[in-house]
Amino acid sequence: MAIRFRKSIKLMPGVRLNLSKTGISTTVGVKGASVNLGKKGAYMNTGIPGTGLYSRTKIANADEPRQSSKNAGPLFIAVAVVIVLMLFLFVKP
Repeated sequence: MAIRFRKSIKLMPGVRLNLSKTGISTTVGVKGASVNLGKKGAYMNTGIPGTGLYSRTKIANADEPRQSSKNAGPLFIAVAVVIVLMLFLFVKP
């Protein structure tokens, strides 16, 4: 059985720094919708909090060169959705 290490540090509401044996990543978002940026690429995480139902989709690969903006579309959409959700949840009228 392998021993694993993972630690998540809350930097501010909606932003976490994730530390593990294999590297560092950053997660931006709220429960149910977030984007994770790490050495393996960018992932969009969506789910229904409290149910265990979730989806994790790779939206950008860290190994691919960034010459084409064609692959950047899903990343921009995911980041925009997370920002809108954060504004909706954290900004009081």
